[in-house]
Amino acid sequence: MNQIPNPWLQIPISDYVGHMSDKSVRQYKMLNSAFKRAYQIKKPHRLLVLGVTDGNGLEYVSEKITNKIIALDINPEYIKTAQRRFQKILPQCDFLCEDVTNYKFSLDCFDMVHAALLFEYVDYQNILINIAGSLKFGGVLSTVIQIKDKNISKISKTPYKSLQNLVSIMKIVDINEFLECTASNSLLEIRHEILKPCGEKSFYFGIFEKIYYGEH
Repeated sequence: MNQIPNPWLQIPISDYVGHMSDKSVRQYKMLNSAFKRAYQIKKPHRLLVLGVTDGNGLEYVSEKITNKIIALDINPEYIKTAQRRFQKILPQCDFLCEDVTNYKFSLDCFDMVHAALLFEYVDYQNILINIAGSLKFGGVLSTVIQIKDKNISKISKTPYKSLQNLVSIMKIVDINEFLECTASNSLLEIRHEILKPCGEKSFYFGIFEKIYYGEH
């Protein structure tokens, strides 16, 4: 039986950036700002970015602070774009075209893992186990998650119609269930805020620190 291709592979980078930057969406700038804040809070020596798209936010990474970066995305065009933009200024970055569900997470490796608008498209319970295992104690997970609202479409409608293909695989994450899952993996929420880039659609922006078992 032929496997249906992941819809992310059918979305050109120009459509993705155009959609996310559209005046009715305005999520591109939101994600850029979220990454900047998380990075400046943690200042990680080793960084893993899951779903790097075109490298949005990597301009804030300092070579003096961060000596190792792994940037991952399933779409080869996205990875090539990010690599073209940043490989010269971030020579310590490895750009990998890989599905996060197949990625072999190294144990106790990273000071920061960033995953924005990713958990809606994967089995986040299993991915969180891997992320927690890959973080050093004191390391952080930063994430942006779309908040459930039955009155708002999952994918905003813009002229970039290829994005509508994501409706078939996108599952809105229940934030309370997500928080239970992070807590069960020793990931302690240390800060969060609600972001509203445009209109009524809202997003949870959270930073979680990996703690020792029994630590409060």
